[in-house]
Amino acid sequence: GQRSGTLSYVSDAAEQAGFRPGMRVIHPAFGPGRVLSATGQGRRLTLDIRFEAAGRKRILPAYTSLTPG
Repeated sequence: GQRSGTLSYVSDAAEQAGFRPGMRVIHPAFGPGRVLSATGQGRRLTLDIRFEAAGRKRILPAYTSLTPG
């Protein structure tokens, strides 16, 4: 993918986990959404996601079955 300088604040751990701001994901309960930001690393990685139906939520992917969408 093409890298944009606007995403430089994303931690390497977040990118290694495969989640980046702007990425579309699907949550088993909240449905489709878009990643707004990613903070932390490893099991503490937290994603701020705006879901189409559920609104804005903070999700820990280590404990949730998020899939790219």
